[in-house]
Amino acid sequence: MSNESKFVPLKSLAHVITKGTTPTKEQGYTDDGINFIRALSIDKNGQLDEGTFLKISDETNADLKRSIVQEGDVLFTIAGVIGRVTVVEKKHLPANLNQALAIIRPKKDKISSRYLANLLRSHDAQFYLKSRVVESVQANLSLTELGRFPVEVLSLEMQNNRNKMLELIEDKISSELKTSDISETLISSLFRSWFIDFDPVKAKAAGKLPYGMDEETAALFSDSFEDSELGPIPTGWTVGIMEDVLSRKQDSTTPGKHLSKRCYVPIDNIDSKSLTLNKWQSYEDAASSLILFSKNDLLFGAMRPYFHKVAVAPFDGITRSTCFVFTPKVPETLGFSLCLLNLDSTIRYSTDSSLGSTMPYAIWENGLARLKIVLPPSQIMVAFSELISPLIEKIRDGGLSARSLSSTRDALLPRLMSGEISVS
Repeated sequence: MSNESKFVPLKSLAHVITKGTTPTKEQGYTDDGINFIRALSIDKNGQLDEGTFLKISDETNADLKRSIVQEGDVLFTIAGVIGRVTVVEKKHLPANLNQALAIIRPKKDKISSRYLANLLRSHDAQFYLKSRVVESVQANLSLTELGRFPVEVLSLEMQNNRNKMLELIEDKISSELKTSDISETLISSLFRSWFIDFDPVKAKAAGKLPYGMDEETAALFSDSFEDSELGPIPTGWTVGIMEDVLSRKQDSTTPGKHLSKRCYVPIDNIDSKSLTLNKWQSYEDAASSLILFSKNDLLFGAMRPYFHKVAVAPFDGITRSTCFVFTPKVPETLGFSLCLLNLDSTIRYSTDSSLGSTMPYAIWENGLARLKIVLPPSQIMVAFSELISPLIEKIRDGGLSARSLSSTRDALLPRLMSGEISVS
C-alpha cells in the first residue's frame, strides 16, 4: 500500500453506527410481523438466513426505532461470534435486530455498502477488530472501537474497481444457489401435481393424456379414484406410513482422525427451507453425539423441526444426533422420498409430535415414522425419481460449487481490498 495513503475512522464515513435492541419480555415475539434479525442469522459467507428470523409486532418495532434497519445498512456481529458481516437488501425489509449486531449506515457519497462489507471481512480488518474485543460473560466489541477502525480514503470509482472481481464471484455463487432454488421449485410443483393433486389421474379420467407426460409413464396411473381414510385416492394406491418409504440410519461414531475424509455438518449448517447444503466444517470440529451419513442420504433437522431443515448430502460426512439421517428403502425412489420429507405437512407433523417445549426434538419411532401418507405403487415413485434426478443432482451439487467459489473469493479478498490485485 502506498505511503501516501490516507486513512480516516469509520465513524466519519457513516451517518450512524449503532446497535440493535432486544424486545422486553412484555413485548415478546409474534408469529407474524416485522422481521427480527439475530447474530446467528448471518452465516460465514455473509448471507442472511431468513429461516432464523424471529418476528415482532409493528408496535414493538416502533418502540425499538433505534435499530430499524434500512436497505444498504452494513451489519456486523459485535457479541458472541465477532466479525460476521452482511448487507441488508430490500427483500429483508421491514426489519429490526438484536443487540449482538451493529448497524453501520454508510454515507453513500463516501463509501459503498458492498465495499465496506468486503473490507470488514478482510483479514486485516478482522484482526484489528478482534484484537479489541473485551472478554466478559461473552466476547464483546464496543461501538467506539468499531467506529475507530481506520479506512483508507478511496474514490467510489476505486472502491468499485476493488469490488469488481468479488462481485463477479458472488454473482456466480448467487447463480449456483438460484439454480438450486429453481430446481427445488420445479420438483416440488411436480410432486404436488402427481401425488397431492393427482393431476395425471384426473387427466386420464377425462380421457386425456396427462400434460407433458409420455404414454409409457401415463400408463402407470389409473383413471379413477377410490375412497380411503385420507379421502379419495387413485385406484390401486394405498394408505401407508412414512416408515414404509424411509429408513432411519443411526451409525454412531466417535471423534478422531478416522473421520478425516469426511466433513462435519451440525444442524446449524443446514439452511432453513433449502435442500442444498453449502456449509460444513472440518471433521476436527466434530466432538460428540456423532452420526455418520453417506452421499445422497437425506438430512432432517430434528431439533426444533419447525425451522424446516432438510437437505440431500453431497458427500460422505458426519452430523450430530440433533439431525435424523434417512435413506429411501428403495434406492431408486430418492427423489420421491426427498420431496415427501420436505413437505410442509411433514414438518408440521414432526413438530406436533415432538418432545419438549423449550427445545423440542422430533421423534422417529411413534412419531414421524407413523405419519400416514398416500402411497403410490413403487413403479410410479421410481418413474418420478428418475424424471427429476437431473434436478436433484443440481440441488445436491450446487452447494459444492458455491463453496468452492466462496473459498476462491476468500483467498482473493485481502489482496483485492489492499489494492495488490487491480481489476480494470
